[in-house]
Amino acid sequence: MAEKKQSTMKQKPEHEVRCGTVTASIYLRQSNCGFPYYDFSLSRSWESKATGKKAHGTSFFEQNEVDLADAVRQAAEWIRSRNTEAATENVQNMEQTRAS
Repeated sequence: MAEKKQSTMKQKPEHEVRCGTVTASIYLRQSNCGFPYYDFSLSRSWESKATGKKAHGTSFFEQNEVDLADAVRQAAEWIRSRNTEAATENVQNMEQTRAS
C-alpha cells in the first residue's frame, strides 16, 4: 500500500516572515524525483469590521505593496541563505570523502 505524501497532510512552515499584515510562509518541499527545495506562499491577515474576527486571505490591496515587497525579499534571502549553507555542506562532504 502506498504511503501518503507529506504534501497531503497539513505541513508546518520551516520559517515565516512577517511584514506588517503580510506573511510569507516558507516550506521545505520535495519533488517527485526526491529533490528537496524551498518555496513560499503569501497571505494577509485582516480583521472583520462587522464581527471583529481575525482571518487570513490571499488577496492584497495597493496599500500592501511595501509589505509584500519586503516579505518577498526577506523570504528569498532566507531561502538563498539556506541553499548556500546546503551547498557549502555538500562541498565539505565531498572534500572529506576525497581525503579519506
